Amino acid sequence: MEYYDVIIAGAGPAGLTAAIYAARGGLGTLLIEKMICGGQPAIARRVENYPGFESIDGWELIRSFYSQAIANGTEIKEDEEVLNVYKSEGFKVVETDEDRYLAGAVIIASGGRPAKLKVSGEEEYLRKGVHYCAQCAGYAYQNKKVAVIGGGDSALTAAYFMSDIAENVYLIVRSAELRSEKVIVG
Repeated sequence: MEYYDVIIAGAGPAGLTAAIYAARGGLGTLLIEKMICGGQPAIARRVENYPGFESIDGWELIRSFYSQAIANGTEIKEDEEVLNVYKSEGFKVVETDEDRYLAGAVIIASGGRPAKLKVSGEEEYLRKGVHYCAQCAGYAYQNKKVAVIGGGDSALTAAYFMSDIAENVYLIVRSAELRSEKVIVG
């Protein structure tokens, strides 16, 4: 088993930031992400609440985090899921779907998860018409009619993103008012 001073599970903004600090501090650092690095900002069209930038493309912001983590010596493993973390003989053992690693410390930076509708057919049609990431799957629906369900920040960001791709975007909201930040609504 390979040893790292610090293993970070989750490569969103918090995980990438922790990796930058750990690696800059001279610690052997491994960052593990079950999908692609970036978390929510990676799928945001614009990030307008990050210090130092009035407005920046989410993917551009995350690319800079990623580059800085790599430049400082962080090892990054994407498409690898952390399944278990436990103590053994004074170390932490991190088990993934690919391997096992030893660590002096483990940081869990798992981030947010999409809210599921819990309706009939949702799981059956997952990735076959039902998606939780417009920025990941949206281009498959170019010039088609799409519906986005929700009234919060994620739903409005997805609808805005899809408005440049789809023929029509229908926003389906369960409540009388939108819950998103006013900056997103415009």
